[in-house]
Amino acid sequence: MGFMRWLLRRLAGPGREVHVVRRVEMRCPHADECAEIALLMGPTGRPSMVLRCNRRPEAPPTCDQLCRMRAEAVTTVPRSLLLVPSGDERLV
Repeated sequence: MGFMRWLLRRLAGPGREVHVVRRVEMRCPHADECAEIALLMGPTGRPSMVLRCNRRPEAPPTCDQLCRMRAEAVTTVPRSLLLVPSGDERLV
């Protein structure tokens, strides 16, 4: 993932930060039902925030975001992986 960040940073231009958004389908710890979430990944590859959840339509979800701390959020194969330059929130 380091090479992809470097490549996108180079394409985005100087001074632009790159964000990695990972969309995963996993079991919601509150509803115990399947939910699709979009995770904003930190610079070390750890989820830092839940951006979107189909169980909680408000963005970002107002729940305690417990799903980002579950191993299932990181070990599950992502449905999509987005590399987004900063300032492009509309793509998430």
